[in-house]
Amino acid sequence: MKKNLKIWSICLVATISLSACGGGYGKKGAWSDNFKEAYSKACESGYSAMYTTNDANQICDCLVKKLEEKYNPTDLGSPKHVKDFQTTANNCIEDKSMKTD
Repeated sequence: MKKNLKIWSICLVATISLSACGGGYGKKGAWSDNFKEAYSKACESGYSAMYTTNDANQICDCLVKKLEEKYNPTDLGSPKHVKDFQTTANNCIEDKSMKTD
């Protein structure tokens, strides 16, 4: 769980930094391409330390899809969403038949 929280923090900071240059973030259910790309890259960077590149890509693709359905991009920084992020990340890992420490 702590690893997912660390990755959530990395994704959040990197995504906001990278997508700020490209314009809007999008909205719930329709994140901008720049925001999705920035989030995916940050996510993959975090998970590639624990999983193969292919597995990290699958986890992050799942996370982007599920989080985009639930949240506006600007809501991702809210502390109230941390537990849901952890649950969603664990579900994405389990969906790919992988396990965390």
